[in-house]
Amino acid sequence: DQIYSDAIIAPNGTIYFGCDDGKLYALNTDGTKRWDFRGGRGITGSPALGPDGTIYFGSTWDNGNASTNGSRRLYALNPDGTKKR
Repeated sequence: DQIYSDAIIAPNGTIYFGCDDGKLYALNTDGTKRWDFRGGRGITGSPALGPDGTIYFGSTWDNGNASTNGSRRLYALNPDGTKKR
């Protein structure tokens, strides 16, 4: 898999980046994986970090229609990798 997005670093040192495997990854400061979150078919844009620590990112989904590129979704995650409600 390839990484097309820029990484961002949270104030606590956590590194976030999206990958073409459709996952957003969070790494600890030593490079070990903290968590990953499946967000669709591919993440090519960079995530953004809100002032409250919320991680925002966009992703594409394959909708099964060959005439379109799928649908796009925006996600908001808590710092622990769970989807905000």
